[in-house]
Amino acid sequence: MFPEKYAPKRPDDITDKPAAKEITEWLKSVESEAGKKSTKVKTTLMLSGDSGVGKTALVNALANEYDYEILYVNKENIEHFESYAQMSGLFNKRLIVIDNAETINFKEILNFIATSKNPIILTTTDARNKKFQGVTKFCKSAEMRKPTYLQVSKVLEKICIAEGIAVDKKILDEISKNASGNIRSAIIDLDVVATGRKKILESDLVLETRDVTIDIFKGLQRIFKAKNLSDAMKAYNEIEEEPRNMLLWFDENIPEEYKNPDEIYNAYYLISRADIFLGRITNRQYWGFLRYIKEYIAGISTAKNNVNFSFIRYKFPSFLSKMSRAKSEKALRHGIGKKISPFLHIPTRLAKDYILLFSILLKKENTTEEELIKEYKFDDDEIVYLRTVVEGLKI
Repeated sequence: MFPEKYAPKRPDDITDKPAAKEITEWLKSVESEAGKKSTKVKTTLMLSGDSGVGKTALVNALANEYDYEILYVNKENIEHFESYAQMSGLFNKRLIVIDNAETINFKEILNFIATSKNPIILTTTDARNKKFQGVTKFCKSAEMRKPTYLQVSKVLEKICIAEGIAVDKKILDEISKNASGNIRSAIIDLDVVATGRKKILESDLVLETRDVTIDIFKGLQRIFKAKNLSDAMKAYNEIEEEPRNMLLWFDENIPEEYKNPDEIYNAYYLISRADIFLGRITNRQYWGFLRYIKEYIAGISTAKNNVNFSFIRYKFPSFLSKMSRAKSEKALRHGIGKKISPFLHIPTRLAKDYILLFSILLKKENTTEEELIKEYKFDDDEIVYLRTVVEGLKI
């Protein structure tokens, strides 16, 4: 609630004033040069900064201030939005934001930059990532600095004044220090603590420690084998994983850890309750429900009668594995279709129907891998995929 309700409306509302000013001036210069055949202004900006410092908030504030329609692009939808990059907005100006750019193939990013008629902002937590070596020369770079705890505390103080919540500045400072420069996390923590209260006391302050993290395997072990709920809650706070993914990990491994039917039933009941509150967050956009999700997931530790001291080899969630394979296959089919479509004089979506034919030709030795690589510029992964498509078929 608070993160959306008190999101910055104008660039001047952003904590990092120098970065906001620099990026605003860049956008204005892009506007002034629009339509000119020759310009030295780079129409793509690479915006870097730690998670939670306000990159998305700044982009939204810019769009709101200067009447831009934002088109958010990520690795899941980049194929769908390729054509939109080449068109201007019908009624509003359009700003393309490629979120978490380090997760996207740099060739696809370069294609966006080369064909776009709209300004582009790439967001990343690390502009020095090696993946950007071929991209940075086409971009103007800007970095958002991590705010001090005093700057974050001022943001929280304004929210409390607007909400009519009485709170000691020391408590706001404590929330801000705990967030380690992540403004979004600090606001979420305040939202959770302030829920149902008009006055916040020091005793109300139960914060998740954000500077110590453990991987999911260690986290599973600590929660499953915790001797009390307090230890399990502490382990939950230190797991570096999203709650939705944590549920998938526990769902996969409860039968591995617990053998008693009652223990398994109790653990899955707690998971089902956590999943309900995840759905409510999605539907209502109320992040205060995170506190209940935390309690239900940590509560899995209470489902057992006795601690299982034997070593358990925890499994990767099968759902995530299947999703990963599906996305990988989709990307391969799209890549192959894109390469053969010019030769077949049909769109990529139709060209993908001919992949089986190429696989059959390869299996029957009517063509060779070398010929396909030379003619269609297939890479090694695409050749391997063509080899596997016809496995199990009697041809």
